[in-house]
Amino acid sequence: MLSSVYAAKEDIKYTEGLPKLFIYSKNDKTVPFSQGEEIYKNASEPKQFLEFTADHLSAITEKPAEVVKAIEGLIK
Repeated sequence: MLSSVYAAKEDIKYTEGLPKLFIYSKNDKTVPFSQGEEIYKNASEPKQFLEFTADHLSAITEKPAEVVKAIEGLIK
């Protein structure tokens, strides 16, 4: 992995009061599931975590209705 100045697990702390939706998969080969859990843990409310089994960026194909419902709830 390349090192980056962007550290999501720390930067997420600066989003207080903003609604956040985290979509992660245990089968994601691009972003480790544990990384998503850590970012979620560091995030303030309001927040929601959706867990899937599809590969990276494929949650919408696995459970489209659930993803759309979560996004709609986020923007209301």
